[in-house]
Amino acid sequence: GKLGTVRALPENYVLVKTHCGSRCLKCSPSEYVETYDSFVDACRFTTGRRAPDGKKKDYLYPIERVKKAIHLIRNPYHNFVARFHLDRKNAKYKGRDEWLEEHPSNATGFRRWCNGLDTLH
Repeated sequence: GKLGTVRALPENYVLVKTHCGSRCLKCSPSEYVETYDSFVDACRFTTGRRAPDGKKKDYLYPIERVKKAIHLIRNPYHNFVARFHLDRKNAKYKGRDEWLEEHPSNATGFRRWCNGLDTLH
């Protein structure tokens, strides 16, 4: 639909994707472990644009709107690799060319990235 268009809620369910918090690349587990309440709030958090000004705004969906949930659990090793790729993507965006050269998108770069996290924590 058109950007900024306010739409009526559908009569059935809508599948949405959320990470429900706990997205931190440089944190130790004690900094990203969620409580029940923080997990629920993170799951219903969204950023959207409302007409007519089109400015971004943060919202929390009313908990009453959530009727069902699908919780996908990934292989932890796949998460490590995905986080490495995300760190590389962010480094490209920020122009961190030296870091990208030190952490190529291969096994060597991945090991260096893991070793850096080990040193950090």
